Amino acid sequence: MMTQEQIQQEINCFKSTKRLTTHPYLICTATGEKVMAFGQMLEKKIDRYGGLENMLKTFVSRKAKSASKPQKVSKPKKVKKTKLLEKTEDQRYDIPIFKNEPHTSLSLREHPEHTKGACLRPDIFLDSDRTCDYCSMNSYCLANNKTFSKKYNYK
Repeated sequence: MMTQEQIQQEINCFKSTKRLTTHPYLICTATGEKVMAFGQMLEKKIDRYGGLENMLKTFVSRKAKSASKPQKVSKPKKVKKTKLLEKTEDQRYDIPIFKNEPHTSLSLREHPEHTKGACLRPDIFLDSDRTCDYCSMNSYCLANNKTFSKKYNYK
């Protein structure tokens, strides 16, 4: 807190130079913290406090004001429950075993119905003049466009 002599010295300095001796800072009366205020901002603060002398005696910074207020009590956060792993009684997790097996067989010999909609090897079909002569799947293919040349041997 400033003494009366220091306040009068600040007022005289401000009248002559339009600046405080601690330019560009104001000193908080509660904490002694320096707060930047000059130009129009300083003039607004002087008007808000009702004069320079009053401001120098009672100026309190935002930090000091917020520290004097009681802190808000935060509500405890809700914990989401996940049931991916189940805890057993001895605090160990029971992790399910992953089996890396396909659910259905993808072999065309066992399931030729997968070839009903379209040719599975159109590259071979088109390269051999739209015939299935050289295709390795022609024996179990059920495609609608399945054709063979006259030279093809049906063995």
